[in-house]
Amino acid sequence: MKIRAALVAAIAALLLTGCSSTPAAESSPTESAPTAVVSEDSTVAQWASLIARQKASWEDWETGWNENSCSGLVAGSESGFLCRVQMMSAMYQSQTTDIEYQLATGPGKKGFIAEQPPQEISALFADTRQAAVEARDAGAAWDAAGCSATAAGDCGALAVTFDRAIGDLMSEFDAWGPYL
Repeated sequence: MKIRAALVAAIAALLLTGCSSTPAAESSPTESAPTAVVSEDSTVAQWASLIARQKASWEDWETGWNENSCSGLVAGSESGFLCRVQMMSAMYQSQTTDIEYQLATGPGKKGFIAEQPPQEISALFADTRQAAVEARDAGAAWDAAGCSATAAGDCGALAVTFDRAIGDLMSEFDAWGPYL
């Protein structure tokens, strides 16, 4: 009878531990599998600092864009050489912005802040990052079509799309106002 009770207890223990090879004492209810670093080790100020640097850089770009009376339409025309140069600059800047976000959320990378920003700003950061990706992609499409050298083909439409994507990114930077 003692053997049968021991066998039932052993089977119950196996069922309760999920047939794992680790002893039941090692898996307590307070311990859990490692999860991604969320935001407890980062602050809103750290993320706002990243955004502030990027916003300042984009505002500098925008100053040159405006001083040359540029628009997506002008950049897409034959007379818009200076605006195409500005768009080429924006294309590289949009790639840099995206890379900086990847570094900020990539453990072990220079510029790492945390895998996720604090909950308070997580949606805002996600929206800003998405706008940066869309600007990067629009810039890449504009460049792939050869629009830095010509205004032929779809370059007018691609320039307008890129200009709008940059405007959307700038709007996301403005949404960070309360944190900057």
